[in-house]
Amino acid sequence: MRFSTDLHALARAHSVCELLGAFQEAMVRHGFRWISFALLTGHRALMRPSCADPLNTFPQEWVSHYRWRGYDQIDPIRREAQVRIAPFTWESLSKRGTLTRVQQRLLDEACEAGIRNGIGVPLHGPGGSTSVICLASATEVPRPTAMQLARVHSLSAQLYARYWTLQQSATLARAPATLSAKELQVLQGLATGLSQAEVAERLHVSTHGVDFHVRKILSKLEAKNITAAVYFATGRGLIDPG
Repeated sequence: MRFSTDLHALARAHSVCELLGAFQEAMVRHGFRWISFALLTGHRALMRPSCADPLNTFPQEWVSHYRWRGYDQIDPIRREAQVRIAPFTWESLSKRGTLTRVQQRLLDEACEAGIRNGIGVPLHGPGGSTSVICLASATEVPRPTAMQLARVHSLSAQLYARYWTLQQSATLARAPATLSAKELQVLQGLATGLSQAEVAERLHVSTHGVDFHVRKILSKLEAKNITAAVYFATGRGLIDPG
């Protein structure tokens, strides 16, 4: 009964914030204190780059350590999620014996940090988009049963489906941004992989001028960085992705 209630709560969520809150509550009831929901590939239709991390309740100290060590570049959980469909335990990755020393160290350090009994849930969406939900307990608990994994998978799939719906609606509701001709030229150059200095040389302007245009672009598109700006602009057809 509780499982059905949780599914309905996710399906009825009216905002991304409400959705993530409902999912977190459901996972806590399943014994998972630490939760992360990460976009592994760019979600162009949602104007969300691959660096987006809609939900992460893992200890801040661990998150900082993870990023400082550059573990996101070698994380075996993220890599496994790219090629798997069904949920998997972190322990199964270790037992397979194919992890590098650095990858095994990542899992060992997570356990030492109080992050135990980890599970990875791959999520695959339209256009080849891929995400992963990572779940872990703060204490040693029995291994998840097949039924528990199935329910976690169903709840995660419902989260992802509703996230797409809500995020896409929010994206379409945004008023189309108007960029100047010069701003479009700058953004197009950056989208094709040119540096700001190379864009400046190509457009015969100073690097300060390019930097000024970049700040205007980010402000107009309400983007945190140029990657997000490129995703938004290509999704709106403002520039060619190159």
